[in-house]
Amino acid sequence: MSQKNLAHLIGIDASTIGAWEKRKSRPLKTNLIKLISMLDSKTLRP
Repeated sequence: MSQKNLAHLIGIDASTIGAWEKRKSRPLKTNLIKLISMLDSKTLRP
């Protein structure tokens, strides 16, 4: 599944994906950690 399809499924907006595309040179692990943190703050916060 592509990053954009995944993002659509989890409700991340297009501007966020655009920012991610520009930072693709960063290590994947760093990006995954940031994505998980962002999802936690959006979905787990009461």
